[in-house]
Amino acid sequence: EESLELLAEAAGKKRLELAGLVSANVPTALLGDPGRLRQILINLIGNAIKFTAEGEITVKISVKEETADHVTIHVDIHDTGQGIPEDVRPKLFQPFSQADSSTTRRYGGTGLGLAICKQLVTQMEGTIGVQSRPEGGSTFWFSATFRKQDTATTPQDRAPISLEHLRICAVDDHPTNRLLLEQYFQHWHMTGQVLERPSDCLTVLQEQAQAGTPYDLAILDMEMPDMDGFELARRITADPMLRTTRLILLTSLGRRGDATAAQQCGFSGYLTKPIRKSQLQSCLETVMGFLAPHTLPTPPPLVTSHYLKERQRQQSLRILVVDDHQGNQQLAVLMVERRDVMD
Repeated sequence: EESLELLAEAAGKKRLELAGLVSANVPTALLGDPGRLRQILINLIGNAIKFTAEGEITVKISVKEETADHVTIHVDIHDTGQGIPEDVRPKLFQPFSQADSSTTRRYGGTGLGLAICKQLVTQMEGTIGVQSRPEGGSTFWFSATFRKQDTATTPQDRAPISLEHLRICAVDDHPTNRLLLEQYFQHWHMTGQVLERPSDCLTVLQEQAQAGTPYDLAILDMEMPDMDGFELARRITADPMLRTTRLILLTSLGRRGDATAAQQCGFSGYLTKPIRKSQLQSCLETVMGFLAPHTLPTPPPLVTSHYLKERQRQQSLRILVVDDHQGNQQLAVLMVERRDVMD
């Protein structure tokens, strides 16, 4: 997720969709070298962005082998770029020489970068390769082995506001994002649908509201054919039957002023892609915590990535005030409480 977030801006500038999908059976706590893994991912994903003119880059992680103590993961980085000729592929992971540098640079960024990836993968007891066809995109893949982490030493997740049984409808025109959202909703035991067309989303929301079972939440993609997320939100909020449905916007662009525009359109949450599971969960929990009558004079704050990070930072602070003057102690505690750092 961190690697995708680092490269999200580069993908957004080319209007490319960037998504990551981790299989549910991949352990969340492993022992290994995160620096090596990050370097491999950034190099391969960065190359995919560089050589893809339109479409998407998807990163999929699954379990290849598992024993009592170790897990070997398999990573696919697929792009919709120009593809790589068959005669070029064997050279991609070799440090380029002066004679073949132009070919290697054309299809693999720098030959040195891919060669380093191969070395790092080998050090992690894995293999690396590529599948491609001209004009049909490429899939760079690698495997890496990690030791399992003792669950007793794994930091425990905070107790979340329950998302179980909440009714949710999402719309996104990219298949990988739809699959990702479906996986998250199933994991959180939420009930709902993930749709491709914004018009279908509006119809489903209206039908369920008429049936007396309105959706609690709707997640809307910003960039969609026929109707963008802002226009869909305007139509939803204009329908009196849908006024209790909270809206969250997902966008790959993150342009200045979009957050303000999103709040004006009726959104309670605004997150930039690629979708991070923990961030989306926190956003859903926070938005549901803001459910209040629409007659309140002050609207709930727009939940953004920055808001969530700042809230997490404040909640994680532990402050010890030491002062021999009781008045100063009380003043310090009052100041800290006003910053929402402690109760």
